[in-house]
Amino acid sequence: MLDKKDFAGIKKELDQNHELSESLYRQSRDLVGTTKKLIFALHRGSLGDAEKLVPDMEKLKKKMEDGVKKSGSFKSHNAYTIAMQEYTEAAAYLHFVKNNKIPTRSQLKVPAEEYVSGLCDLSGELVRKAVDLSIKGDSKGVGAIKNFAEDFYGMLLELNPYGELRKKADQARWNLNKLEDLVYEGTLRRR
Repeated sequence: MLDKKDFAGIKKELDQNHELSESLYRQSRDLVGTTKKLIFALHRGSLGDAEKLVPDMEKLKKKMEDGVKKSGSFKSHNAYTIAMQEYTEAAAYLHFVKNNKIPTRSQLKVPAEEYVSGLCDLSGELVRKAVDLSIKGDSKGVGAIKNFAEDFYGMLLELNPYGELRKKADQARWNLNKLEDLVYEGTLRRR
């Protein structure tokens, strides 16, 4: 026979894990939604609106990190991973727009793999920015973005990425190819 008391303890633990998991998914959706709004504001050229979202984004990140610390075993949870990648992408894009630089991992306080994955995702946002700059005739700005993407991809290869990070690295390479094409087309237009 099974020990009913032991089984009741197992049920309680599983129920708690389920609730923590559901809570992380809700928090992740909230954080990801805020990062998307911030990025959209930046693409519209509304730096002020983007900056207004930063306190909410930071509060949601902290709440999620606190939940992960409390549970202990949820650090590798998919919802947490995705949220930290999206947070990195949005925070890095804002920093790039404001300072023409990318924040370090220690500045953003995110795990290594999520930081690198978020920067790979950032490469797609930078392609959109470069297209906008190209339309406005800012070939210097397009070239600067292409140079960043080139440097980043070179550093990315040093990491010898594998698994999901390899897929993200391939995405960054594809975005670098688009930026190279954009620079080339701009050169042809100026001739």
